[in-house]
Order: sequence, then structure tokens, then C-alpha cells
Amino acid sequence: MIHPLRIPGSMRVFALLTGACLAAAFPLATSAMDSTPRGHTAFPSAVPGPDDVVRQALADLETLDRCLQTGESESRDRADGVALQRLRTLYVLSVEDADRLDPARSVRQELTGTEWGRRTGGDLLQAYSGALEMLEAKHGFWPNARLRHMRVGLERLDSAVAADPRDVEVRYLRLVSTAFLPGILRRSESIREDLAVLARLLPDAVEDFPMRTYDAMASTLLELLPTDHPDRPSVEGAHERALSESRPLAPGCRGS
Repeated sequence: MIHPLRIPGSMRVFALLTGACLAAAFPLATSAMDSTPRGHTAFPSAVPGPDDVVRQALADLETLDRCLQTGESESRDRADGVALQRLRTLYVLSVEDADRLDPARSVRQELTGTEWGRRTGGDLLQAYSGALEMLEAKHGFWPNARLRHMRVGLERLDSAVAADPRDVEVRYLRLVSTAFLPGILRRSESIREDLAVLARLLPDAVEDFPMRTYDAMASTLLELLPTDHPDRPSVEGAHERALSESRPLAPGCRGS
């Protein structure tokens, strides 16, 4: 069975990219009520730029395609794991490139028909459906259509979290999709909740991720956590341990 928690390294800045783009997509929805969690800087400077994110994601996608074509992922579970990683990578690329949305949706749809998708992956795939809707809102032109996509996306993300509140990746997708939305959308409570749950669960998940994936999630979480959060030292320690290890990009598929 594949593990549902492997996100490409370029996810590290997804919260920044998505939040900035969605805020720009809804300029009339700004408010003095800031949903950004207290105690952190909304746009940290020490993060990779968009070009670095895209280059890494494209390299990951090429590696994943090679693994599928050469049979490196020989078992069904491993093939599903590579497909899931392709979904994550296409999702990252979709932040800047709307043409990647349809391929991402196609991979997500294919995964819904697998044994993993039917038995254990449904909530995660629902969360990705919601996250892709949020990106559709970001890339849209007409304000009403943007708002419609955003509402659908938020409903699907909230539904996925409600169905499996301890799924780290589901929580992470909702967090990075909402962390920098305008305050008038009133996402402060879910942001605080997702931060708290991730801060508790992520330190125990080091063995579940490739190093680059864990680096992405832990780095983003540390950028969003208040500096005085009681679980911050645990996240920092787990992050350091993860950086000393090497894990494949996907089951049976090693990246550069």
C-alpha cells in the first residue's frame, strides 16, 4: 500500500505562491481582518523563487515519467505511488501554468479508479480536487467564476478534512490553500486548527517521507508557526533528522 504523504520538494513555497495569487485574484475581498496567523511573516524572503520551483517540478515530472516507462515501479502499489507523485508535481506546476490543471485532473481521476483510490485514497483525492479548484480560481478571468471555483474548492477541502482530520497531507493542502486568503473570507479558525494539528503530527512522520518532501512540509510549517508555538522545537528537531536522510521521489523511483 502506498503512503499518502509524499509531496515534491517544490511544495515548500506553495503556500506563498497560492496565497499571493488568490489574494490578487480577489482584490475586492481584502479586509482589515487579517487571516495570517500571528507570530510569523506572511512572505518570508528565504524561500526559493518561482523559477527554482518550476525547474525542480519539471525535473521531478521527467523522473516520474521515466520510472513509469522503464518499469522501475513494477508493482501496482508502486505504480499508483508514482501516479500520485505525478499529481502532486502537476499540482505544483499548475500554480503558475493553467495548462497543467487538466493533466493534473486526469491523473487524479485515474487514481480514483485504482484499488488505493477506492479503499484509502478517497479523502486525499477529494482534497486535491478542492486544491485544484482553488488554482482554477487563481487563473480565472471573470470575478463570479473565480468566486464560484473558490467556494467549491473550500467546500471540498473542508469536507476532506472532516472525513479524515488526522490525514497530514489533507490538512497540509487546506493550510497552503488558505493561509494567505483575505481576512474577509474568515479562514482564521481553520488555519489555526491546521497549524496545530500539523505541528503535533508532523514530527512523528519523518519516516513516511522522502527527505525533500519532508523538507517541503516542515519548512512551510515552520514559516507559518508562531515563533513561540510549544510544538515548534519538535518540528525543528524532526526537520533536522529528515535532512540527514535520503528517500526516493516516489516508491521505487529515485529523483536527482
